Amino acid sequence: MIRSEGGSAPLPNLPLGETKAAPAEPALEAVNAERGRRIEDRAFEMSGARVAVGTVELHLPDVGSLKGKRHALKLVRVNQLIKEEISMVVQRQLKDPRLGFVTVTEVDTTPDLKHAKVFVSVLGPDAQWAASFKALKSARGFVWSWLRRHLDLRVTPEIMFRPDRSMEHAAHIQALLADLKRQEASETEE
Repeated sequence: MIRSEGGSAPLPNLPLGETKAAPAEPALEAVNAERGRRIEDRAFEMSGARVAVGTVELHLPDVGSLKGKRHALKLVRVNQLIKEEISMVVQRQLKDPRLGFVTVTEVDTTPDLKHAKVFVSVLGPDAQWAASFKALKSARGFVWSWLRRHLDLRVTPEIMFRPDRSMEHAAHIQALLADLKRQEASETEE
């Protein structure tokens, strides 16, 4: 049995979803009258532990799940911050002539912030891709030290550059779809 806030009368434990009018208490009645609500025993379902507060039974979220969500949001912010900084360094600080038109498309950091995969797209043929990746590989230490100096992180992740050919793949699919449309148009004319 759970007692109301005043401790006067015990309240029954109700199954989830069942409601029952609660005994009226003058202080609570005044507060709820202002809000335009009635006092009822209600079981609210969230996830986690069941806690009875006064005459209302609540289900509080799991602390572990909130911590996981907060950590995931932190990773998203760190990934975005690293992406912006590396993009700026590649555009403004690196003066390597082998470096072509490079775009940082995504950063994927491990949960412990020890390693970061930096996905990079290069505009141009395969020879330009190879030359740009050699330049990025040789500048990896410079980029890491730049991040270490300019980001306020406990641990600066080790950077690994990876090719991102999704733009090239999308252009290839667009070309195939355009060819199909042309073929359909020529078949309908015949």
